[in-house]
Amino acid sequence: MDDSGALLANRLRLERDMRGWSLADLAERSGVSKATISKIERQEVSPTAVILIRLAGAFDLTLAACCSAPRAAASA
Repeated sequence: MDDSGALLANRLRLERDMRGWSLADLAERSGVSKATISKIERQEVSPTAVILIRLAGAFDLTLAACCSAPRAAASA
């Protein structure tokens, strides 16, 4: 997977960690299976647009924010 896949994988993990959410928590909030989220975080699959929208919504982020580096990392 390219750099955008790594960026997304890292962002999902960071957002989950910041909230103290498990895979199961995110799965319940987003409607995306734990297995799929895990595969995205391990960069084994590329998510569809629908899955990205569901994940972003669970975090209360825009799709653009979910697919970008966090501000602290972007400015470093």
